[in-house]
Amino acid sequence: MIEVERPIVRVADGPSLSSVALAALIVSIVAGIVAALSALYARRVAVVEEERRVDETRPRFDSEHDGDLGGDERVLITYTGPEEALDSIRLIVRSTAPSDAFGLYDVGAGATAVGEVTVGTVLLGQTVPVKITRLSDDSHGTLRLEAQCQRHKRRWSVLIECEIPGIPRIHGF
Repeated sequence: MIEVERPIVRVADGPSLSSVALAALIVSIVAGIVAALSALYARRVAVVEEERRVDETRPRFDSEHDGDLGGDERVLITYTGPEEALDSIRLIVRSTAPSDAFGLYDVGAGATAVGEVTVGTVLLGQTVPVKITRLSDDSHGTLRLEAQCQRHKRRWSVLIECEIPGIPRIHGF
């Protein structure tokens, strides 16, 4: 048999296979961390954008006191935007000064539950009159109503404030 001499192949001095694998592992770990941080940043941007959009579409109202002091009094609540219409508004007395000084009644449907009124569809610029009843002749101050609004499937809770003047008193001479 004839023996053939095989040439000796030498690998040039360089990184070994294990150091290349280690470098690849480090690069993949860094890439994973960068991807995770990018995903967190994108989520935060999406949350901020959603909050901005909710604030832009949050219903706004004007309110004013109307009527004879101590007689037939109402709070006029006007829907000022931003959309064309709300599907419904539920008004709830949240606080008054002095506490528990007023009751609410729905002007359109007659007396309903004291402290809460539900109104159907409200159009842009529409004014909703809500009758108030002083539970004491000394009742006055800021009436705070929570308006729970709904448009399609979106819901908002908006605080409406209205200053209710006191009834002037004539003191004896």
